[in-house]
Amino acid sequence: PLIEMRNRIYSVHPMKYQQRTLWIIVASLICLLCILYVTLLRTPSDVSYTIASGKPGAGYQNFSKALKALIEKQSLPFSLEIRETSGSLENVILMDEGKAQLGLVQNAVSFDEGVEIIAPLYKDVVHILVPTHSSVTSLPDLRGKRLSLGLPGSGTEQVNYELLSHYGISKNDVEPVALAPEEASAALLAGNIDAFMMVTALRAPVIDKLVSTGKVKFMSIGRAGEEGNITHGINEHFPHLTPYVIPRHTYASSTPGNDALPAHPISTLSVTSFLVCRSDVEKANVYELTKSLFENKYYMSRLVSDARHIQEITDQSELPYRLHAGASQYYRRKDPSFFVVYAEVIALIITLLITAAGMVTALRRWAAARRKNRVDRYYHEINETLRRLHEGSDLIDLDAEERNLWALRYKAIEELADEKLAADESFRIFQTLLANCLKEIQWKRENSS
Repeated sequence: PLIEMRNRIYSVHPMKYQQRTLWIIVASLICLLCILYVTLLRTPSDVSYTIASGKPGAGYQNFSKALKALIEKQSLPFSLEIRETSGSLENVILMDEGKAQLGLVQNAVSFDEGVEIIAPLYKDVVHILVPTHSSVTSLPDLRGKRLSLGLPGSGTEQVNYELLSHYGISKNDVEPVALAPEEASAALLAGNIDAFMMVTALRAPVIDKLVSTGKVKFMSIGRAGEEGNITHGINEHFPHLTPYVIPRHTYASSTPGNDALPAHPISTLSVTSFLVCRSDVEKANVYELTKSLFENKYYMSRLVSDARHIQEITDQSELPYRLHAGASQYYRRKDPSFFVVYAEVIALIITLLITAAGMVTALRRWAAARRKNRVDRYYHEINETLRRLHEGSDLIDLDAEERNLWALRYKAIEELADEKLAADESFRIFQTLLANCLKEIQWKRENSS
């Protein structure tokens, strides 16, 4: 019965070690999941951002107003303040200086690594308007003319000077007049300037209002529809300027008796506008902004028609500048998850952990079995002594048997100290058997006398 009790108690210990190892694995996996949750799904902070836009009536400010309305409609965890600027160049400077966190820029404008892309928006189109009675029909005709080329620090000014330079026309060969879009429109109607050149979104209100008067006409850069026309040649020199055609009747006239314009397709150029931000803008906020922008295109297009042209980025290698991490996270939302991509690696790690746990358990069982075998030898020796005491004659040497038992006890304690035996219930049973055996010898010695 004592041996059965010892075996029953001993058999529990390997399970304890196995359960302990399993709990360690489970706890490690839970900690890993918690870290991933905190890292990837952080709640964005409630902050206010400033967006550098443009002048009233121009496409940038109209888009900024629509974006602000979208943020408020979606109750995003940040607000947007619109800052009026002269255009792309000033927008980049403001972001570099930390005076604006978001901005609208043309890809004709270069900026450093501190500014990153959220989304490409739409094409900003080169509009060249002259009075209906003007003899100006081509870019070379603009030499020596009074021109509204855009405000200093604007993308419009930069693009217009690039176009003029293609024909060898420098700043000294024209009379530039620095006017805001609405001021330039009024100046053209009043005859104070000879041409109004503006790079803005198609159907921008300032252009729409000017065309509706019926007192202006469009100037085409080459012939629309002609293969390899002038715009393609300009594109070879300035890759950011891409050929574009303004369709007939894009601008409807509101004046009775005036036809919609242009009467014929207009060959021109365009640049891509981008919504950008500083690289230190919270990743989670940029993700939410990008998500709202693409999931509410219909709402945005009702506020600003060009929003319908916004397309998601499918190839980051085609971008002229670096993509913000928050926007990239949205564009890659359909990519396989971390666990899917690394499923085989995770499975291998889990398999190795389970295998390692099994090996540890096996080693513990093996070590425990060795200790068990050692204790069993002591059990057998005590049992043999008891048999001799019960079955032996009066001639049995009780002193010798007692010395053997004490020697056995000393040996067992040494092995216990060397960890060859475990200080468990089996060892306590051994001590009990040894004490009983010594008492048996003492009883036999007293009765024999």
